Amino acid sequence: MRYEMELEESVVSIALSNDGKYLLANVSLKEPRLELYDLGEKASKKAELVRKYKGGHKQTMYVLRCAFGGA
Repeated sequence: MRYEMELEESVVSIALSNDGKYLLANVSLKEPRLELYDLGEKASKKAELVRKYKGGHKQTMYVLRCAFGGA
């Protein structure tokens, strides 16, 4: 399945939720942040930005990969 996403910066890593409804992206090396996208209805093929998480991590020497956690 293909989805369209317009991002102005580099994507460092991505993770897909177990149910396939959400995509988590680690975006930008300059100002690192996580962005959560709702993949919505498969017919629309448009990913909608739900939330941005910033200020919690820095990428200097190592690249941080994003992932969905458990309970």
